[in-house]
Amino acid sequence: IVKNIYHARAERRRLLALAAGRRLVVADGRILELPDLEKGGNHYHIFLSHAWGTGQDQMRIVKQKVNEVLPNASVFLDVDDLKEGRGQEYVEMSAQVLIFVSQGYFVSVNCMRELLRTISLGKPLITLVEA
Repeated sequence: IVKNIYHARAERRRLLALAAGRRLVVADGRILELPDLEKGGNHYHIFLSHAWGTGQDQMRIVKQKVNEVLPNASVFLDVDDLKEGRGQEYVEMSAQVLIFVSQGYFVSVNCMRELLRTISLGKPLITLVEA
């Protein structure tokens, strides 16, 4: 019975999320609201840092999935959004940073610049490690 109640509640949350425009629903049923970027002086909710040779395809999928669940999210992915510079400038314009640690991440000069900039600015850092 408990299992059925759990699944019924999960399904209800899922349906509410769909009705609300595919927003992310957290465990207690609340709909996740994205922070206002203008208040924090940011242009992106999240910056995706990755090694080009080994992480580009995975980060494309991450960006796509984030945008499916949170259509109003502003996600920086270099192949889509890099206009000039090396990327570290865009770290400054992002509320948080996700680093995708794949082969070559820690030997990439650009990745190290992005990581060091993230740490020096005290930005929230999310780490995703390739298995």
